[in-house]
This record gives sequence, structure tokens and C-alpha cells, in this order.
Amino acid sequence: MFMAIVPEALAVMAEPAAPMLPEPFVIRRVKRETHDTFTLELNPASGGSVKPFAPGQFNMLYVFGTGESAISISGDPADPDALVHTVRVVGTVTRAMQKLGRGDVIGVRGPFGSCWPIREAEGNDLVIATGGIGLALLYRGLAVGVMSVVAPVTAVSAVIIPVFVGLALGERPAGLAVVGVVLAVVAIVLISRSGVVEEGKSATTGLATAVASGIAIGIFLVCLERTGPAAGLWPLVPARVVSVSFFVLAGLIARQKLLPRRESWSIVVGGGTLDMVANILYLLAVRQGPLSIVATLTSLYPATTILLARIVLRERLRLVQQAGGACAGLAIVLIVSG
Repeated sequence: MFMAIVPEALAVMAEPAAPMLPEPFVIRRVKRETHDTFTLELNPASGGSVKPFAPGQFNMLYVFGTGESAISISGDPADPDALVHTVRVVGTVTRAMQKLGRGDVIGVRGPFGSCWPIREAEGNDLVIATGGIGLALLYRGLAVGVMSVVAPVTAVSAVIIPVFVGLALGERPAGLAVVGVVLAVVAIVLISRSGVVEEGKSATTGLATAVASGIAIGIFLVCLERTGPAAGLWPLVPARVVSVSFFVLAGLIARQKLLPRRESWSIVVGGGTLDMVANILYLLAVRQGPLSIVATLTSLYPATTILLARIVLRERLRLVQQAGGACAGLAIVLIVSG
């Protein structure tokens, strides 16, 4: 214990001469979490209140005669009477800190660092789940339904929700932009018409699944837009973690192999990388432009798919798809001009 130096420490730090000097805090409680992790609950030795702090910030904790270490604050910002720090023993200072007990004094400087954008992220939990759900429903729709029906219905359903939400939030695109949005929806439908209907499938097979997929993807696009700029790219992390977990769980339930064949790894990794880049670019774009416009432009991705199929796979485009490509190009011009 370090009780022998407590009176001297209190005398030295009772009235800090500068903001960078540590203030004395008394250890009220020590909780052993694991063999090398413990939690300290601290009270100001002066009997006053704790300095306001925000989630994500840290303090410099000073052990007299040893040194100080940066430790994240793990307590409740709404509690003005106590500071809580959960510490893992990784060096000289934290090892000395582990030997402290109830009633000992420790020095505190802070809080320092930036904080988590809790308020900006409040109410945006749907971003975690809807992306994976939308993709799962899309794949299911493509498996049981007709691609030329499922693809455009999903894309149109996905773009309608952001457009209506944007208008409800007060967005008022210019006249040309509105015409471009309408033309873009038409382009999505035309481009996705492959004209191929598999035997045994009707045009309405998988239609409900496609609509549900589009709604989930549309909600995902809206939720990404609702995250504030202060959140950075972090919203994509839980979205991807939960999506992967969702597919793993679904695969285990269906007793499917979780890992692709070795020869498919390059395609899987490349496709996943491009998908993540697309999500990042959308998130950056929707924070600079109107939701209704950015979501519409994003939903024109079938045009790129058809173009790549023509160049890479040498597929011939049907007349209706060529018309859809022309509509997509004109829609982009109108939206940008508006």
C-alpha cells in the first residue's frame, strides 16, 4: 500500500499550481475483474465534484513515486461524484497501481482526448442490421425468382425510401433534378430487364422478397445518412460485423459450408473490397449532398453491371437495356445539372 505518502501528497496537490498538475483522488473501491485487470472507483479528495467528461476520453493516472499512465474513463459521465477506470496490468505504473487499495490516494490529470459522438449516433441503430438483412433477402429473391424481375424491383424499392425520407426531411431538389430522379428509376427498370426467364418460374416468383430486400437496403441507406460527420467511417464497422455474423449464423443453421473454394478467394476478396469502398464513397457523398439525389445516383449500379457484362463477358445488350443505359446517362446529366 502507499498510505505512508498520502498526507504529503494531499498537501502538495491540494491547490494545484497549474492545470497540468495532478489532482488528488481517494480510492473508494477496487474491483478485481480478472487476474490482470481491475477497476478503480475514485472520489475527489477535496470532496468536490468530478470534472465533466465524455465517453471515449481518458485521464492520466499518477502513482506517487512511480509515474503516470493514460487510462480510459469507464464510468458514467452523469455521475459527478466518482471517476471509474478499468485498468489492465501491462507495465511498471499499472503494476504499482494494482497494489493500491481502498483509501489510498492517486493523482489524476484530465480529461483528455476526443469523445465518441453518442448524440449524433443516437437513434441510428438500424444501420447495424438492415444492410445484412437486405442482402440476404436479395440473394434469396435471386435464387427463387426471376432475375429480370427481382433486380429492378429491389433497386427501385431501395431508392424510393431514401427519396421520400429526403423529401420528408425538407429536401427540395431543383426541377431538372426531380426529372432526373424519375428518369433514373425508369433506367433501373429497363437496364435490369435481361429477358431471361428460367423454366418453372413465373414472373411474380420472389416478388415479395425483392420488395422486402429493397425496403431493408433503403433503410440502410437512410440510416447511413443519419449518422453525423463526427462519426467518421465508424458506422460501417458494426454494419459489416453484424452482416457477416448474420450470414455465418444463417449458414450454420442451414448447414452450409462457410468458406468458399480456394480458387474463389481472389474473387471474394476483390468483390468484398470493392463493396466496402462503395459503402465508404456513399457515406462520404451523402454527407455532402441531398439524400434523395445521392441515393438515386447510387442505385444506378445496374448500369455498371450491364456495361461490365458487355465489355468483360462479351454479352450482347438487348434493345431495352440499351434504352435503359441511355436513360441512366441522361438522368445523371439532369441530376448533376439540377
